Amino acid sequence: MNKNILIVCLDKRLRKDLSLLLSKELNKIYLDVDELLDLELLNYPEISLTEAGEKLVVLEQKCINRALSYENCIITISTDMFISSNNFKLLKNLFKIFIQIPKSRILTIGNNRHSINQELLLYDEINSVVAKNCDETINSSNKLVQLIFKEIIEKIA
Repeated sequence: MNKNILIVCLDKRLRKDLSLLLSKELNKIYLDVDELLDLELLNYPEISLTEAGEKLVVLEQKCINRALSYENCIITISTDMFISSNNFKLLKNLFKIFIQIPKSRILTIGNNRHSINQELLLYDEINSVVAKNCDETINSSNKLVQLIFKEIIEKIA
């Protein structure tokens, strides 16, 4: 597949492991949009709380556009950034794969209690929006990374 591939997943470790395997197998570059955003935020001047939401949206879209400027890539993004401000509309020309994690796994991801509670409350709605805007959805329930990897390879073949 010549088209860039986007992996959307809440679990950062899972999406990174899968993307590294895919980039090696398909001889593609690996880019993480969330990591690009983190770098942008490190170099960004201090902003007020009243400006923060608007500035974050602008920075997210800047990072997405930067990732889209590359060819031959495996690009990853969190579900949060994918649906934030309808960012998925910017990503329309990619082959998008949603790796859906079981609700029970949310409790083991990260340690931000507020974020975890929010994900649990919105789990079904978030998954519905992401799945509807992706080309493929793969359920990661009780699957090893290698099995998910093989399933992705089959879907893009």
